[in-house]
Amino acid sequence: MIKATVVWLNYNSMGFIDVALKSLGSFLNLDFKDYEVIVVDNNSSDGSFERIKKIH
Repeated sequence: MIKATVVWLNYNSMGFIDVALKSLGSFLNLDFKDYEVIVVDNNSSDGSFERIKKIH
């Protein structure tokens, strides 16, 4: 059973992608493993979604 869900709604976020990725990285480094991350992209055209997809 998943206890937490993080939803990232993305649209042309390249201007602040480093801040968003740092925030997400902080969450992923918590000692909490019962979660899922869902990324929803709203047809970005700035390359931000491609950058997000490279993260594992």
